[in-house]
Amino acid sequence: MKKIVKDDDLQIVYRTAKDLSAVLGVSERQVHYYRTNGKLKSGLRNRARYEYLREDVIDFLVKEWGFEYEGN
Repeated sequence: MKKIVKDDDLQIVYRTAKDLSAVLGVSERQVHYYRTNGKLKSGLRNRARYEYLREDVIDFLVKEWGFEYEGN
């Protein structure tokens, strides 16, 4: 069965690892692991907060989890 990710499935920006972890079905700690090991790109929102863009999440899902991307 093909795993497919679409633009409509994801928000434009995930403000916290908690938000993203709920979508991915993993723990917040796992999201931070992916970020610190360079598997998931993030932007620094302020001193200790990271945000995750939709494009970076899609890239992660395609490269790491084997999803196929279907744009709008």
